[in-house]
Amino acid sequence: LGSCTGSVSRAIMKFFESWDPGLAIGHPALTEILEDLFTGNLIFNIDTVYAQDDPEGSAAWTSYYQQPGDGQQGGCLVTGEHSEIARLHGTIQGVQGAQSAGAALVSFNAPAFESYGKEQSYNAPVGTYAVFAYMTALSYLLSNVKYRTTIGDTTTIYWAKDGSQGYQNAFLACNEPSAENEDLLDALFKNLLAGRSIDIDALKEELSLDQPFYILGLAPNAARISVRFFYRDTFGSILNNIRRHY
Repeated sequence: LGSCTGSVSRAIMKFFESWDPGLAIGHPALTEILEDLFTGNLIFNIDTVYAQDDPEGSAAWTSYYQQPGDGQQGGCLVTGEHSEIARLHGTIQGVQGAQSAGAALVSFNAPAFESYGKEQSYNAPVGTYAVFAYMTALSYLLSNVKYRTTIGDTTTIYWAKDGSQGYQNAFLACNEPSAENEDLLDALFKNLLAGRSIDIDALKEELSLDQPFYILGLAPNAARISVRFFYRDTFGSILNNIRRHY
């Protein structure tokens, strides 16, 4: 953030200039949440703006993270850009039946899998930033019950392209119908049949039938995670398929 001049970035830098962990532990404002502080992550909020939503700071972080490192360089399969390739992808927690300590989505652990002598994750070249991004997003989705359900042995997560929570709330209601949400489903399918955008008070936002929606199924496979299915369609088309199923 050294080259940033915005109020959010300057506030964060000022914080670290005077940051003293010893004093923080004894601060009365933190007494009741110390355990959470030691087991979780922290984010900055400056005048109601989250640091990750600040365009200047976000651009600076992305630029820093994408700088060429000392590792192997190559084309990233995700972004298509030439960048440093991640040697390891790390492990992901939250997939039902997988190892509790976490399992890898991408890994190679035997010579039989090393095409053209490419060892470890160089076999599936993904840039370090893309690895950070997908692992962060996937871990968040798996940890949040609003984005996750289980179908047989498959942990299924789903999300809208624009990140609006109303879409997955409606999708979850369709997949887990109950007496409590039958009015919501009735209104939802009536809007769908009429070809109207879905505007229901219970969802607290208007949903577009053209919104791209994604459904990913992950299943345990020894020390790894396997992709059982990955489906992409418009939200309206997916709801139509569910309606026809019922």
